[in-house]
Amino acid sequence: PPNAGRGASPAPRPPPPGGGAPPPARPHNLLPPPGGAVPAPAEPAPSRALLCPGGVHFDDQYIEGKAISKEPYFLVNTDRAVGTRLAGDIARRQRAEGKIQPVELNYKGAAGQSFMAFAVSEMKVSLEGDANDYVGKGLSGGRIIIRPDASARFVAEDQVIAGNVIGYGATGGEIFIRGVVGERFCVRNSGATAVVEGVGDHGCEYMTGGRVVILGHTGRNFAAGMSGGVAYIWDPDNTFPANCNMEMVELEKVEDAQDIAELQDLIEEHARRTGSTVATEVLDHWSTTLGQFVKVMPTDYKRVLLERKQAEKELVA
Repeated sequence: PPNAGRGASPAPRPPPPGGGAPPPARPHNLLPPPGGAVPAPAEPAPSRALLCPGGVHFDDQYIEGKAISKEPYFLVNTDRAVGTRLAGDIARRQRAEGKIQPVELNYKGAAGQSFMAFAVSEMKVSLEGDANDYVGKGLSGGRIIIRPDASARFVAEDQVIAGNVIGYGATGGEIFIRGVVGERFCVRNSGATAVVEGVGDHGCEYMTGGRVVILGHTGRNFAAGMSGGVAYIWDPDNTFPANCNMEMVELEKVEDAQDIAELQDLIEEHARRTGSTVATEVLDHWSTTLGQFVKVMPTDYKRVLLERKQAEKELVA
């Protein structure tokens, strides 16, 4: 027949008896239900995490002044933007009323997208489990710690524990993640500090400030458009240079005493807060592993720092 063979368009569906438009095609993997009736869509299951005692959303519970449980709140991956309303209330109302107190938030399970987006400095957060994309988006001073469930049997540094675009547009705060994360880690970061154990493609893209430590491999196109801040990469097998976009950055050894102290302090804090075996290994063999780190320094940022340092010397003189 005409148009038969590979790549041919399917024959048009015949009109139903009596005329009219043909019925819509049913996906090939779906069978009509018994009796031919299409059931109404099921109501979505309520979030187990956000239904606190009394059916109150966790963020609203804190906003209303109720006691915060010291036991972890359990998350499922449909629990999105957990912590964001709380951060907004602290920044907008509680600071104005002078009622600010640091709050520690503990979670277990699988966090949905935008976990702790815009978290402020009063918020100290830990998650035992994993998370989706946009963890710490717009982070504004808060501290986020993510580590695998204590009962997990996998090797943390070999597993992706959090998604893409973590720390997007962060202006301050800290992120410590035991495990590997997805693509575009710390894109547009301008002031936060972050430590992870491996990243996907486009890490530190368009970064303008802050500090990043990566205790593992990176994907391709690292540091594309990176104009500020510093990244330290543990590269024992010397594979990182091939993955780095060199258009705006230089690669250096970590030799300055201030850089060494900063890097060591961040790795020690990562080990303490997450229980990272990778960080412990690096510290236990520090005399060897220090020489395996690469410092990613934006060229223009380095020039500005040197000019500022020279100006300070001239003022003293």
